Amino acid sequence: MEIKESETEVKEIEEFLKTAETQKGKKQKKGRGEFAGKIKQFLPAVVVILLAIILFAALMSQGAKVSSLENEVTALKSKINANEITELKSHVAALETKVDKLAREKDQMREEITGLNQKLEAIKAQKAKAAETKKPGVDKKKAAPKSGRPSR
Repeated sequence: MEIKESETEVKEIEEFLKTAETQKGKKQKKGRGEFAGKIKQFLPAVVVILLAIILFAALMSQGAKVSSLENEVTALKSKINANEITELKSHVAALETKVDKLAREKDQMREEITGLNQKLEAIKAQKAKAAETKKPGVDKKKAAPKSGRPSR
């Protein structure tokens, strides 16, 4: 009897172990299925988040490139402006020298005109003196009448 009881106990234990193993296997399969189900459930959200992160990183790198390009453009503009300013300064300096030269030439011309005016006045004065010296002594040719009669 004892053997029968022990055999039945062994059978019961074996059945219990079998059922425990099958339930354990089911739980493991079910556990894996639950995890896979959760992954499948959140997969679209994870993909969207990853894409958003990638896009954000790409935009940040593009933003860095844009700011770098802005800095380069600003540097080039300042160089161009500096070159234009130096060109304009040299052009202004050249124009100033031309103006100075023309002012000197104008002054020289005025001096020449003044000298010529003085010479003209001197010539006029000489002519006036020559005319005065001829007036007191009347010229016979001028005093003779035109009628053909000799004057007495």
